[in-house]
Amino acid sequence: MALKSAIVAAAHRDLGIERTLVRKALFLICEDPGLVIPFTACDEPIVREDMVRVGMGSADLRYRPEFRNWKAFIEFEIDAELLQDSDVLALVGRAGFGTGICEWRSEKGGEFGRFEIDTDVPVRFERA
Repeated sequence: MALKSAIVAAAHRDLGIERTLVRKALFLICEDPGLVIPFTACDEPIVREDMVRVGMGSADLRYRPEFRNWKAFIEFEIDAELLQDSDVLALVGRAGFGTGICEWRSEKGGEFGRFEIDTDVPVRFERA
């Protein structure tokens, strides 16, 4: 759900795309009922130590996996009456650049979690 949440967060009425519209017009297709999208490629994860602020600002350490050079094949179901193909590509691009996924993502002031569309892989749009 992190990916859909990032895409929804990238939508904005100033762009002409309401968040509520994206929520109801775009769905990820996953074979896994837990909505886990498997990596098709990934470097060996490394463990990162991050300082976090909890409660009243006290510091604590968190140990998190960091995945580098990962790839995943993503399939969406789209309500074509509400979203155009170009809208979806723009939203995914904005989500990857400015929102991100997982811990310490760019949306939350972090430096991790960013992603991009692989332009070497053709994007297909199929109509039912």
